[in-house]
Amino acid sequence: MAASTGIKHVVLSAGGFAEVDDYGAQIQQELTKIIQEDKTLHVLGPNTSGHTSTPHKFTSSFFPLGKIRQGKVSYIAQTGNFATHTDEVHSHR
Repeated sequence: MAASTGIKHVVLSAGGFAEVDDYGAQIQQELTKIIQEDKTLHVLGPNTSGHTSTPHKFTSSFFPLGKIRQGKVSYIAQTGNFATHTDEVHSHR
């Protein structure tokens, strides 16, 4: 498991879980159980395009966003359209 290797934060951007079919729901339940049992592991997702923290000039998004301009805003986006548009607007201010 991730925590046994020292990993404490995970961004699970994959989809195809409960929103798709019963098999996906089963996998999602198994993931949920593992995450809840491991009190040191923090997970964002599934089905997320990541998060952006302008105070830390960091993004976990898989979209090519370019250089993150430092600011006061952090956000989590479920949709890539929101993440891409928000970062585009922020980079031109």
